[in-house]
Amino acid sequence: MKTLIPFSIAAALAASGISQAQGTPTPAFSKPSGYVTQALNQGFNLVGITVQNSETASGTFTAANGTVLTDSNASFSVQATRIYILEIKSGPLAGRVAEVAGSSFSSQSITTLENLGSMSVGNAQYSVRLAPTLEEIFGVVSTPNPGGVIKAGLNALGADNVWIQGGSGSYDRYFLRSGIWRKITGSSTFIDARNTSVVYLDGILVERRDPGSVALTLTGAVKITPSSTTISQGFNLVNVVSPVGLTLRTAGLEDNLKGALNALGADNVWVQQPNGSYKRYFRRGSNPATATWREVDAPTVDLNPLIDPALGGAIFVERRDPGSVILDFKVPTSYLSL
Repeated sequence: MKTLIPFSIAAALAASGISQAQGTPTPAFSKPSGYVTQALNQGFNLVGITVQNSETASGTFTAANGTVLTDSNASFSVQATRIYILEIKSGPLAGRVAEVAGSSFSSQSITTLENLGSMSVGNAQYSVRLAPTLEEIFGVVSTPNPGGVIKAGLNALGADNVWIQGGSGSYDRYFLRSGIWRKITGSSTFIDARNTSVVYLDGILVERRDPGSVALTLTGAVKITPSSTTISQGFNLVNVVSPVGLTLRTAGLEDNLKGALNALGADNVWVQQPNGSYKRYFRRGSNPATATWREVDAPTVDLNPLIDPALGGAIFVERRDPGSVILDFKVPTSYLSL
């Protein structure tokens, strides 16, 4: 990494108007990489992968035939056993992300699970990043040993658990045992889960058993372009992506969330507080251009214009309607100088 420049933190925080507090990610980055640190407290902690692995490849697709995307100028070199993240950076699918196995790459093509060719992805710019694993995010050293972040145990009940959202609102749970990550399969059963990859758009829940807190520090590149993910009916745990600067009013959520006359009819945004509790917000009104933010606990008054809650690393989005919708995240305007 390049030398970290402290005034970059001050500039980003000043631009966003955010103050630092316990339990809130406290970032530092140079141009455009660095680190972000978050305190994991007893109970459930929302964690976002807000700094990324550097791009391993980028370019422009020269052909798109169904699920096969080709860049005739590329020379992909990937690990067949790892998972990669393909991001579309221009065109009608800009911001769309796809999970791709390393075995799905050839020297000049990528085979995806979705038929992106039918979605007009041809001639789009793209980037490819290596998805981090649980080992790379949390390590394999148990607390309270030096460098330990996660408490290991002989079973899931005695260890910290890491929850990663799967399909249809379910979660896959993992814990550390004897230096190896295991996936929980039952009340007392588990399987080997070494090198489990995490897609950065997915938020993570860390269930910490012991009192007190431990610092989780992630290093990587700051993503300076907008991101999008898909949310479905129910609770969606999503990564905010930007390490600092995004707020309820500046993240760009207004265009994708359902507004209504009350909180029960509207999509709700759950923002975790430093003490582990949540504040919930909704859009009052069905017209995105005129709807206003309100707090669920104060549903009859608009949120004070001077109040703009920081989103932290990850949030819950409670979607009311069936089906799915694309949820976009902007980047702070201060990132334009990175």
